[in-house]
Amino acid sequence: MDLDRNFQYIRTKDSQLPTNPVVHLKMKVTVVTGTRPQIIKSAPLLHEMEKRGIEVTFVNTGQHYDYELAEQFIEELQIKEPDYNLEVGSGTGVYQTTEILKRLSDVPALSTSDYLIVPGDTNSALGAALTGFKMGIPTCHLESGLRSFDMNMPEKDFSDSLDTLPLPLRDTCAEVIIQIR
Repeated sequence: MDLDRNFQYIRTKDSQLPTNPVVHLKMKVTVVTGTRPQIIKSAPLLHEMEKRGIEVTFVNTGQHYDYELAEQFIEELQIKEPDYNLEVGSGTGVYQTTEILKRLSDVPALSTSDYLIVPGDTNSALGAALTGFKMGIPTCHLESGLRSFDMNMPEKDFSDSLDTLPLPLRDTCAEVIIQIR
């Protein structure tokens, strides 16, 4: 895949994914975080996309909602303030995931995004990935770390669930992330 910086459009080397070039004056990407580890993992990517002039919509679900677990890291890592805070807060995993599905689908910038980037293995990641899948947005899942293969860990459920979603254009998304990095 080539990223032509003069016109800032994406085209694939082969005609398989996608069959027609996606043309924009600027690539549009939505990044969804909700927990401290997701914010930390996204920081280098957010900085690099900003440096390259990629239009980024930064959404924080508010799964971690206190200063010490979210805002402090946004400040210290010098990430731009989230464009949207879904303010999901605490609750059961079902509550958080369904609230993220509902609230994220209402974010206007999401429907015009070329890609959705979802880091980690959390309720926020699962809710965001499901939203991207349901809206037909090419979704990139950034693995949060090593696989433990411990079925008792909630993160194992999330990573397995995310891995089995038929995320649109998964290979193309991976190529875009590689290009951005």
